[in-house]
Amino acid sequence: MVTIQKWNDDVFATAGIKADVLRLDLLHPTVSGNKWLKLKAYLQQAKAQNKKGILTKGGPWSNHAHACAYACKALGLSCHLFIKGHSKLLTATISDCTNWGATVKFVDRTAFYNEPAAAEFARENNLLYIPLGGANATGFDSVTKYITQLNLPSYTHAICSVGTATTFAGLAFCDDTFPTIIGMESGTKDAQLNEKIAAWQLQLPNKNLQLLHQFTFGGYGKYTNELIHFMNVLYQAQQLPTDIVYTAKLFYGVKQLAAEKYFKPNSKLLVIHTGGLQGNRSLPSTLLQF
Repeated sequence: MVTIQKWNDDVFATAGIKADVLRLDLLHPTVSGNKWLKLKAYLQQAKAQNKKGILTKGGPWSNHAHACAYACKALGLSCHLFIKGHSKLLTATISDCTNWGATVKFVDRTAFYNEPAAAEFARENNLLYIPLGGANATGFDSVTKYITQLNLPSYTHAICSVGTATTFAGLAFCDDTFPTIIGMESGTKDAQLNEKIAAWQLQLPNKNLQLLHQFTFGGYGKYTNELIHFMNVLYQAQQLPTDIVYTAKLFYGVKQLAAEKYFKPNSKLLVIHTGGLQGNRSLPSTLLQF
């Protein structure tokens, strides 16, 4: 059962708008948020095709790799992870993955982005290859189907954080649920994001797709004291835990846009909480008060 939580804040009342939060982070304690939405179709495909397991990629704190390793263990599939970096980056995330039986291979940047080599490795070992973040048609469709079956009430805007833009695409291709979809870029500096969204906009002329870049706080995985303070205040006021890479920047951006009167009066926002809270373990333990 997915929870929709009202986000009560004076800034929204002043702007004459309403904001709800789709708490996908509550779907599962480990396969958290949009990770399950994206992985569901791939895992079904692996089972249907009698694959031995899954091959996918991620960084040393990857929510995607973490969720995939757990899901594979639960479903009796082997999990192979190509992790960008070196073995000295043995994080709590990677330790979880190996404890769940995943085979981890640390690779350099060149190997990490070599898609043909990854696909060939998967073919040779009878694995289903899931690209970084689940970013292809299978991942998009999986998100769309999941969101569609929720039969959500009407909203003027759906707003999510953007890494690979898989969740963004899934929201965009939901029939008439959201006229405007806004993505908050998380700081990946991926030049292809604008191209992807421009292409989807051409396919969806009746929708308004936007990608905003002003709330990255210096880059992917970077943060400031201001952002940490915001995370703590948001939790104290709304009981909304956020993660440092994606959702904290998302919620900060939504509130800032509301303060700037970015949204027309009577707008109704659905902010997508995509989970990934395990990534906060990369922070000093004293920073967050939740």
